[in-house]
Order: sequence, then C-alpha cells, then structure tokens
Amino acid sequence: MTTALFGLLRPLWPYFAAFALGGFMAGGVAWKVQGLRLTAAQQEFTDYKQTQKQLIQEAKDAADRQRDQARENFTGAVKVLAADIEAGAAYNRCLAAGKCGRVRDVPTCADLRLPSASRTDAAGADAVPAARDPAPEVVIDCAKATLLINQLQNDIENQPGYDK
Repeated sequence: MTTALFGLLRPLWPYFAAFALGGFMAGGVAWKVQGLRLTAAQQEFTDYKQTQKQLIQEAKDAADRQRDQARENFTGAVKVLAADIEAGAAYNRCLAAGKCGRVRDVPTCADLRLPSASRTDAAGADAVPAARDPAPEVVIDCAKATLLINQLQNDIENQPGYDK
C-alpha cells in the first residue's frame, strides 16, 4: 500500500519540493519585511521621543527667559518707585487724587468716651481713636503693593496661551 501511495505521489514530488522551498523563501521574505517594519516603527518612536524632549526644553528655556525679563522689569519699576517715594511723588499723587488729606468735613470720634467699669464718664480701655489722614508710610506701602500686583498681572497676561 505504501508503494502504491508512493507511486501516486512520485509525479507530484517536484511540486512539493518547489512549494516547500517557496514557502521557506516566502516565510523568510515575510520575516525580513516584518523586521524592517518593526525597525521603522522603533525609529519613528525614537524620533517622537526626541521631538518631545526638544519641545519640553524649548518651553523651559522660554519660561526662563520670561522669568528673567519679568525680574528685570520689576527691578526697574521698583527703582523708579523708590525714586518717586524719595521725592514724595507717591504721597503727592495721593493728595492730588483726593484720596489722602481732608477732602470734606467728616465728623470725628475724638470726643466719644466709652464707659468703663469703674466710672461712667471715664475713657474706656478700648477708646475709639479720632479719624485722621493716612500716614505717608501707608501710601508708600500701598504704592509698592499696587506695583507688585500690576507687574504680576502683566506677567500673567504676557504668558503664551493666555487668552485676554
């Protein structure tokens, strides 16, 4: 029986050999093509990672430049404000704007006396102080705080991606 089977398959032997050899060759070619595709995907991923690192570094450099510029601007503005304070310009602007000094007569609480526990007409321990003008030191502190707040707001609005 094996001889009969061998006799039937004997004419097909070249075809089996060609198919096996072609299959190995096709498998080898497919393996090589898949290896090339894998290498291309790995190279694309490596390029992507390098691009992302470059973008991150560029963003950090831009932030450092912006921070340095903001520091220089603020330092310059502080020097200008210090010169204005030294010349009395900040307090004079406050007076000119009507925010300091007596603009209108406001009744004061100078004569108000709070009753104490010992006598009914003695000044209390927590007497209300008389109303008075803001001291120049307060105006100077307000000018410094306003400068700082304005500078911070400008720095925020000048950041990339900030929608005004």
